[in-house]
Amino acid sequence: MNFRFTSRSARDLPQRTPSLAFLLILALAAFISLPASTAAREPLQRRLLRTIQIGAPQDITLAEIQRIAENPNSKYIDNILARSTLLVLQQDTPKLIPYNELLDSVLNNLVPKSNAFPTLPALPGFHGKETVFTMIYAMVMSGNQEQVTNVLEKHLLTGGKYKQAVVISALRNIGTPRAVGLIQKYAEAGQESNLAQTAIADEDY
Repeated sequence: MNFRFTSRSARDLPQRTPSLAFLLILALAAFISLPASTAAREPLQRRLLRTIQIGAPQDITLAEIQRIAENPNSKYIDNILARSTLLVLQQDTPKLIPYNELLDSVLNNLVPKSNAFPTLPALPGFHGKETVFTMIYAMVMSGNQEQVTNVLEKHLLTGGKYKQAVVISALRNIGTPRAVGLIQKYAEAGQESNLAQTAIADEDY
């Protein structure tokens, strides 16, 4: 089952958008444990994540997002979310580390309960896996689908089972013929073939 945007801030991308399951992961992470009152301003991470989801600034200005992305003292997750936001808004800056290299670095640190992704009070359900899915979503929605597939291919047969399961899930949600082909390649290599077969079955369904 696929979900396709009908209005995307004047950006109607020609490629396939991520599946409904992919989008729901972001939605659940963004609105988990909402406070009883919504009168107070949302925490920064939620505003950035909602901006990524919606494709337009949500109670934050472009200048504020740029300052977070360019500030070397920004928190790790704040920097990643700000960079993802700029990418979706088509405002990423070439003076910063290329975004695909940033994703590559995040995947290198992707292990269960990694200290790189501590629990966020504003997003208690948002950890390494959700960070990766958010970054992949940003790349797909900004028209960088092939680039993100290149990065995922690089990590398909590296790291532990957890990381490989996340990569397989991401490829499944991208869902292009090339992405599905990489899942099949993974299965043929004999690496945790049940993960690959489940992903392929889900795509066929």
